[in-house]
Amino acid sequence: MPDIEDYIGEKVPVRAIDQELLIEDVIKPERREPRERVPAHGKRPPRGDKPERDRRPRPHREHGQPATTAPASAPENLPQPETP
Repeated sequence: MPDIEDYIGEKVPVRAIDQELLIEDVIKPERREPRERVPAHGKRPPRGDKPERDRRPRPHREHGQPATTAPASAPENLPQPETP
């Protein structure tokens, strides 16, 4: 408490606690039901019995490979202007 009083620059008023301020019977709250677990970031929950959607299958790729490649019409290396 002295550190707080030094910080605010004044004395904090203090008084004795009356018996009427104290709680006599503490009632514990009812136990709550556990919450449903949330999947970790980036993880999807299982699909369950949902029907599969019609979509094209994705090509298999190795870990660390880019997800997509440049379109076939785009050149791999663009010509750079020559500098004098």
